[in-house]
Amino acid sequence: MWGATLCGNTVRVIFFGPDYALSSAGMDLLSASGRRGFVEYLVNWSFCERRCLGYDPTFEWMAEQKCWKISVPELSTNKRGKSAYSTQTYYARKVALSAEHMFGRLTRCLLARKDPPSNDNDLRSENCEFFIKDAWVESTVDAADDTRDEITHLQTISRALEGDSRVGGMYPNIVAGGRVQFSRGRFGVEEDTTASVLRSMYSALTDKDKPIAKHRIPFRAHKRIVTEPVAMPLRTLTSGHEVIIVIADAMRCHGAIYDATKILHRDMSMGNIMYTRNRDGTGLKGILIDFDHAIIVGNDSEIGHKERTGTGPFMSVNNLEKNDNPRTRLDDCES
Repeated sequence: MWGATLCGNTVRVIFFGPDYALSSAGMDLLSASGRRGFVEYLVNWSFCERRCLGYDPTFEWMAEQKCWKISVPELSTNKRGKSAYSTQTYYARKVALSAEHMFGRLTRCLLARKDPPSNDNDLRSENCEFFIKDAWVESTVDAADDTRDEITHLQTISRALEGDSRVGGMYPNIVAGGRVQFSRGRFGVEEDTTASVLRSMYSALTDKDKPIAKHRIPFRAHKRIVTEPVAMPLRTLTSGHEVIIVIADAMRCHGAIYDATKILHRDMSMGNIMYTRNRDGTGLKGILIDFDHAIIVGNDSEIGHKERTGTGPFMSVNNLEKNDNPRTRLDDCES
């Protein structure tokens, strides 16, 4: 990002990194070259792509319908991610949950439908069939090497537990998802990542050999996932008996996932255990969500023993102490 200030007859343009000025340039308005530089600055800014100004063209507010129109990547069947990029369109009225910090994942969650608003579908929560999760997640530059990808984990779980009546409906069924991409016309398609947003500044901020990189920033990819069913939080349960049922279901699901796939959740907490209720209100079922921090146990490169992962109040002793003990399913049970 950048800014401009007027100091006497000089316009000073300052280019900023995450927490400090990267560089600055002064333009003397009394000189021809200074005036030319200032005009070039304004012209270049006016031609800047909307996404570079902070707008997301895949997440569009429709004023007439009073709802969001959201493009979500189709699930790719090509392991190398080389298949043609296509999207599905969903509609949502409001952001149900968000983590709007200056830096970090900037997670947004919405309840959505595939049909645009109408008299029969006013996008109320009870009419929504899908859950959209939009976040900037730490990742690898090459999507094919992203072994901690929640989308891949959910696909693996769905394949492994398909038809297992013991845990049916106790984990999210992934409908669509992937890395968000933008069409740049004749320049092709580009993924929305920290590297593509910061361009040349990104290498300056990540190269440890450059003095400007005081704080190395991680590579983050903008991902969007659609799952079903729409679940409800624990705080809306009506009795201790219901809490026990939901927690037991989540633990049963956790065990089945681990036995079938060796995927370890690593973030068991109140926010990641939810439930669904039958339409007639006669029964309910727990559901385990959010596999952002999950890893496949047995892949030594994936398990950092001293890595602290999870939600503070629910971390296991091993996680809190950041000790050398290997993290196992017992840490999740302790959580």
